[in-house]
Amino acid sequence: MPERSITILGMVWWQVVLIVVVGLFLLMKLMRRKVDRGGGPARPAAASVYVREGTTYVTSEFLTRDGFWIEQEPCFVEEGPTPEVLAERVLEALDASMVDIPTPPRDTIKSPLPGLAGVRSYGIFMKGTINVAVSQDGTGITVTPMKNCGAKRGFEFKDSDALRVEDVSKLASILVETLEVAE
Repeated sequence: MPERSITILGMVWWQVVLIVVVGLFLLMKLMRRKVDRGGGPARPAAASVYVREGTTYVTSEFLTRDGFWIEQEPCFVEEGPTPEVLAERVLEALDASMVDIPTPPRDTIKSPLPGLAGVRSYGIFMKGTINVAVSQDGTGITVTPMKNCGAKRGFEFKDSDALRVEDVSKLASILVETLEVAE
């Protein structure tokens, strides 16, 4: 009889381990889930929109464990998209945005944009490019126009011109408005 109770306890032990493992897996999936377009989870999400020589580039931003954002695939490239298509691409980029990714070695962090634009460097890509930053939290989306300060200084936020939207159906018009004041 004691052997049977050990076997039953063994089964209970493995069931508990299995439940914990499955629970952790589901928790990890929940933390990395796509941003809900109806306001989304409280985790941050970010994307960037660049316009250079009539071509629009939308990138997803990923937050590293060391606390900084890096551009990653997917990137969307559109020739003169309509505001609605642009808004859809931004929402897709926000959906793909992730947090708590391992920090890659510094020498491997490179923007995919120069390659997509067919230029040799990010500095060349920046010439004549306008940019808006898009961030999403649990209550809405903020679109912030940027000022192009050149290859050495990069883009600076124009926080005073940032616009916030809680209804994603208004995102297209907000993107157009902020792109107009980006420098």
